[in-house]
Order: sequence, then C-alpha cells, then structure tokens
Amino acid sequence: PPSESSVGLAMGIGFLCSSIGFFVIAPSIVVWVDRHVGPTFARWFRIDPKLLASQITSHLWRTVGAAIAMAFGLGLFVGIQVWGFTMLESFIPGKWTPDAVVMLNPGLAPEEARKLANHPDVDPQRCLPMVVEQPRLVEDLTGSAKRPSVIRQDNVVMIGLDPEPALIGEHPLLRLEWVAGNPRHAVKQMQEGGACIVPDHFIEETGLQLGDSISVSPPRNADNQVSYVIAGVVQLPGWHWQTKFTGLRTRTHRAAALVIADYDSVASDFDLPTASHVWFSYASDDADVDSIQAFASDLVEQSIADEPADSETPSSDATEDKLAKVVPVQGIRHRLDVTARRWIWVISYIPLVSLLISCLGVLNVMLASVRSRRWEFGVLRSIGFTSSDLTRAILVEGLLIAFVAGVLSLGFGILSGWCGSGMAQYMSFFGGLHPPLVIPWLPIMGGFLLVLLLGVGIAAWPAISIGKSRPMDLLQSGNDFS
Repeated sequence: PPSESSVGLAMGIGFLCSSIGFFVIAPSIVVWVDRHVGPTFARWFRIDPKLLASQITSHLWRTVGAAIAMAFGLGLFVGIQVWGFTMLESFIPGKWTPDAVVMLNPGLAPEEARKLANHPDVDPQRCLPMVVEQPRLVEDLTGSAKRPSVIRQDNVVMIGLDPEPALIGEHPLLRLEWVAGNPRHAVKQMQEGGACIVPDHFIEETGLQLGDSISVSPPRNADNQVSYVIAGVVQLPGWHWQTKFTGLRTRTHRAAALVIADYDSVASDFDLPTASHVWFSYASDDADVDSIQAFASDLVEQSIADEPADSETPSSDATEDKLAKVVPVQGIRHRLDVTARRWIWVISYIPLVSLLISCLGVLNVMLASVRSRRWEFGVLRSIGFTSSDLTRAILVEGLLIAFVAGVLSLGFGILSGWCGSGMAQYMSFFGGLHPPLVIPWLPIMGGFLLVLLLGVGIAAWPAISIGKSRPMDLLQSGNDFS
C-alpha cells in the first residue's frame, strides 16, 4: 500500500489542481449567473431584464477578477469552518456512551460500587462498576515510533466491566454500532476471559482483524505479558476526550484506543482489587448530579470507615469532593463544543478581514466600470430610463458579482475544508481519525449573505453617483471613455 507521505502529497497536489480548476470554471459561472440569476434579481428589484442583460459578461475577465478577489476571503472562511467542525466531530462523545462516569477515590469493592444503582436518579439497568488500566502495547502496532499523533501511541486504555449488561439486552449500558463481530458472540468470548472489543480506527491503523490478539504489559508487572483476542470491532466516536476528563487515562495523556474487556480479566491481569469508576445513565432527564455525587461519596466514606485501622486509607482531612466526582458526558460535549467554536471563530476572523480588504480593490473595479459607461448611461437616461432605474441596475450588478463570488467560495471552501481534514488524517497530529464531512450551514450562509451585502455596498457609491448626475453631464463626460 502507498505510504502516508505519498498519500498526503497526492492529496496536496489534488487540492492545488482543484484550486486551479475553480479559477478555470469561473468564467462559466459568470455566464450562468448572468443568464439564470440576473433575470430573477431584475424581477426582485423591478428592473427591465434587458437593462441587466450582459452587464457582467460584457467585461467578462474584469468580472471574473473582481469575483475571485472577493471569493478568496470567503472561501478561506468556509474552508476553516468545514475543516474545524469536521475535525471536531471526531472528539465529541457520541450517543453510544452512557450519561455519566463517577470517579471513586479510593476505589470500591465491586459489590459496594453497584450500590450506586440504588440512587433514585440512577438507571439500575444501566449502571456498572469498572476497573481501568493503561498498559503499554508489547508490539508497536500503531507505528508510534515513527510519528506521534492522537491515536498513534504505544499504549491503550483498558476498561473491564460486566460484558452481558454492558453489551446485550433490552437496555445495554453501551449502545454500540458494530463494524465486525456480533454482541452475543463477543460477550460469550469475553466471559470466558482474555477477549476484548476495540474501536474501528484501531483496526484500520494496525491492520489487525477479528480474531487476532493484542499483547500488553501490566504496569505493575511488566514481565508478565497478557494477551486479549479481538472479539468485536465497534465505533467509539469521541472516546478520546471522554477518557481525558473522566480519569480513564491513568498513566499518560494519550492512548491508541479504548479497549473493552470483562471485569474479572482486567482486574486479575492488572492487579486491580477495587473498582475505580462507575459508568451509568440517569433514570430521568432531570437527574440531580450533585445528589448522585454525594451518594457516591457516602459509599466511599463508609467503605473507608469499615477498613481496618492499619490499612492504607486517605488522611482524615480528605474532603468529600475528593471521594467521588461525577462527570456528565453532556458537560464534556458542551465544554468541547464551546471551546472549539471559540477557536474556530478566532481563526475565521482572518479571512473575513481579508474579504473586507479585497472589497477595496473590487470597489475600484466597479468605479472604473461605471466611469467607462457614463456615456451609455446618459443615452439610457435620454430614452426614458430614470435615475432610479440606473441606480438599481448598478446595485444589482454589484450583487451579481458578489453572487458569483459566493458560488465560487462555497465550492472551493467546502472542497478545501474536506481536503484539509483528509490531509490532517494522514500527515499530522490527527492521524487515524476519519470523521464524516460536517458542513456548518448557518455560519456559511451567514458568510454568503455578508458577501452579497458587501457587493451591494461596493456598488452603492458609483450607483448613487450616476443617479445624481444629469443626462447631459453623462453624455458630455462619458463619451471620452466609450
């Protein structure tokens, strides 16, 4: 198979060629807008369609240059929006995950952790204790030695939980979309021990298949390597940031995958006598998170009180909020969404400023275009067209140029944003992530409307100037430019 560098180079060349392609098809778009969009605008502004006919095609390359100048800034804006929100999709926790995770410090015995289901705001059918470890992979399956990225790392996050209520039944804890294998067969293998399910991106990056094994080194006993057979492959969108905020990354800040196995295997292989987390869903939409956290803290505090006096327990001044912490998944989604949107918009301001600067050049083009047709406008005034007709015609001409720029920007921006996210998957820190294309239509349409308004604004000065001129002045001063 081709190397990632060659794939990235090919995508870069393709992006360059597509940019040239948009420049080449710009004249065709100008002609199409003149023939099909111009009459519509003429009806909206109550202008004789013949007055607009060929206005932007009579000086085709001047129109193309003005439209491309405006399209550059908006195209970058659209590209940044598409790229940003497409990449964001990989980090937002998906619908597969339960509503919240509670971190227990120190852990609880499994039977004690299950008592969290007794809280009235916790769904008893979707509440399971977990053990968590972050062991290193024995083999460098993801090529982490070649280049670091989000998933190309030398370790995995392994969580152990009861596979049957987690994966099958009417109300499974995890609502997964299976790529390979099936839940019942996977649960049977996991219950027998030494089996796991992995995310689809891990399979794609490592080249492993269903039935292959992954070997890891327990951090507390690196010489005693353990292996797990891949019993299923699932989609786990957004697991990266969920593991970050919920304390599931116990050893280092990055991991290659979130691997799910049965509770007993993980607890035994990694010497984890207590459950460190409980994964659960709410019993209702108005669940009291503070009450659940207080209840979990009481469970931990009671467990500490029941420990023998010579056992290792936290100091007596440990506060209650250190004993248990509930992390709602919706809070993670909101935090990521707000932060990402803020940075995407910060970056997007630069092309918008570029768009405004380019409008100064387009204004000069419009002034030159109108000045060169003063004699023509004088003739039109002489045969019965009013100053209002000419003013609106020039405004619509600016609007048509802006419309051409908007069409070019949409095509170029969406394609460049998609290509950018594709290149990021192969060439940068985001390697291994393959998110679906996300087009944020609201800001994009806002940018499109901004260009249309700027087109009208650019044409306003020359339009008003022509509207205030007398027919005789137009005929006398304009004849030299005709």
